[in-house]
Amino acid sequence: MSLPLIRLDTLGPRGLEITPDAWALACAAEGAGGPVQGLTGRIHLERHDKQIFVHGELAATVTLPCVRCLAPLSLALAGPFACLYSPLAAVPEKGEDDDTEPEVPPALSGRVEEFGEYDGVALDLRDVVREFFALETPAQPRCADGSTDEDAACLARWAALAGPVSDADAPQSGAFAALASLKIQK
Repeated sequence: MSLPLIRLDTLGPRGLEITPDAWALACAAEGAGGPVQGLTGRIHLERHDKQIFVHGELAATVTLPCVRCLAPLSLALAGPFACLYSPLAAVPEKGEDDDTEPEVPPALSGRVEEFGEYDGVALDLRDVVREFFALETPAQPRCADGSTDEDAACLARWAALAGPVSDADAPQSGAFAALASLKIQK
């Protein structure tokens, strides 16, 4: 079993390779917002002085409801990540409109995609996994996003959920009741 809390003093010159297991599955579900299955990947940590470079790939399938028709939807989420973590004490103080980032070691030039902070003693990989899946999960997952048969089926399920809509269903009292009298008569 791999541990999600990595102490800086345990990282040797070759770094550390971690295979996600049960702790990562729970974090992936939190980040994705639904049940996750088939989590695979690797997380590699490298020490660069007091900074920790975390990179690798993660993949899993998450089940979420379609935002349109509420049918269960399986989404394959996968991709690489590369983040440089600096100790809080070494991160430059940011002004309100300041996008100052920590200095990237020359060996990592062009490889860092994100920046993070840690307490200077240990890095919690649960946050790394949780954030990866939160960013990979679409904000509004749908069964289909085009003119396909599945899209038509999704729209049909949505119409069945919404039920019939007619002018008789419109509210006749309240703040918008006065607008009903302004309706153009045909």
